[in-house]
Amino acid sequence: MSKFQEGEYPRSISAESSLLASIILHPENYYQVSDTITADDFFLEKHKKIYSAIEKLVNEGKPIDMVAIADIIAPSISYEEFYSVLENIPDIIHIEEYARIVKEKSILRKLMETSSNVMAECLKQEKDTTEILENVDKKIYEIFIGAAKSDFVPISEIAEKNLKYLEEISKEKHFITGISTGFDRLDELTSGFQPSEFIIIAGRPSTGKTSFALSLSLEMGLKGRKVGFISLEMSKEQIGLRLLCAHANVELNKVRSGYLSAEDFRFLAESTQELEKANIYIDDSSPYYIHELRAKCRRLMKTQGLDILFIDYIQLLKTKERYENRNLQLGAISAHLKSIAKEFKIPVVALSQLSRNPERRREKD
Repeated sequence: MSKFQEGEYPRSISAESSLLASIILHPENYYQVSDTITADDFFLEKHKKIYSAIEKLVNEGKPIDMVAIADIIAPSISYEEFYSVLENIPDIIHIEEYARIVKEKSILRKLMETSSNVMAECLKQEKDTTEILENVDKKIYEIFIGAAKSDFVPISEIAEKNLKYLEEISKEKHFITGISTGFDRLDELTSGFQPSEFIIIAGRPSTGKTSFALSLSLEMGLKGRKVGFISLEMSKEQIGLRLLCAHANVELNKVRSGYLSAEDFRFLAESTQELEKANIYIDDSSPYYIHELRAKCRRLMKTQGLDILFIDYIQLLKTKERYENRNLQLGAISAHLKSIAKEFKIPVVALSQLSRNPERRREKD
């Protein structure tokens, strides 16, 4: 697949040169745009190199100086080419507008490149469609993040937001400020599961971790919360049956054996109607790679909404990258889950399997 012709790419040469001139003539302007603009955002190669030279001087603690910039770029850009950037004296009060235009054109070019690469992969037919879609989602997200960089925020701004938050919760006079778990004592300790929190429910095998997570999901889903439940150990049908039995208060073994009384069947039928109203969404894909998770959360957030995510359990998540040991891999997975909680502003609850080794050591003793 051939790339686009150079003339087809969105760009604004005048905005690029005006932005560079504003910085070179008034170096303090660099700090107004440095959090959003990178050298890669410029279309012309010489503009990329000039901005890279400016960044180099700043990173080395040196002043932004025309002679110093010219010296850095001298091997590839002549003095005449460099000084031609300064021919049109810009209006420095418009520097943020110049930066906005440069960034906008840069994003459009990156989107064009992404679409071109996708077309090439589709024509080659060497990758499965799931991998292509995941790569597209990852690339779009990288472009999005590059377009919305964060920066230092003054404590005064944070304090003001905190005060407004405190005023809101004080009006409600309620100790639960997050998502209620349905367990009074747990809510007292946590004030509910909070947005952007990464929570681990750990226990040894067969100690009721999944049952507890399903109880939480059921409580939240029936109260209108949008619950995502990733089941890596059981099928969605098994999870659905457990939820049904929990809500109907009918033993799972009785359901599996088929020995149900008329009353049991009535309870199950009523609970089925209730569960159909619950906002619980189950994914039992296998194998489950951690890099797929962000894209799936984003799709669920857009289509149904997402207030909280459960993962049963963290050790069954996989990575495509290789790690020296399992601990490093789990560390990377945990960091990814924390990032998802922060990005989507939801609690992410991961179940974790503890080793039986301590029990075995006590038995030997």
